[in-house]
Amino acid sequence: MKNVFLLLALVCSTSLFAQNKFDGLWKQDYSDYLLHINLSEEKEYKIYLYNSNAEDGFFENITYNDKEKIKTIALFSDGSSYSCEYTMNENGNIICFFKESKEKIIYKKI
Repeated sequence: MKNVFLLLALVCSTSLFAQNKFDGLWKQDYSDYLLHINLSEEKEYKIYLYNSNAEDGFFENITYNDKEKIKTIALFSDGSSYSCEYTMNENGNIICFFKESKEKIIYKKI
């Protein structure tokens, strides 16, 4: 139940104050992770990935952003990391391109 309230709070706050086309809550078809982007607020972490089923989440640090793309890096306590670039396609979905693996993930707004 706690996770439902957290998800509801994220959706409401992002929907009410979204000023950037990337802002919002996004989900891919093949994962339980939700991508929360909030570029409008003045805070350190603006991208958060969260899996409510596993109660697991992590932040991505923005290294660059403009109206067309966001570049991020995620660093983990075990020393591993990844970097990715988010862009918006013509259907209004976010494409996440991982530089190391050349993999692409499509996120749809929920």
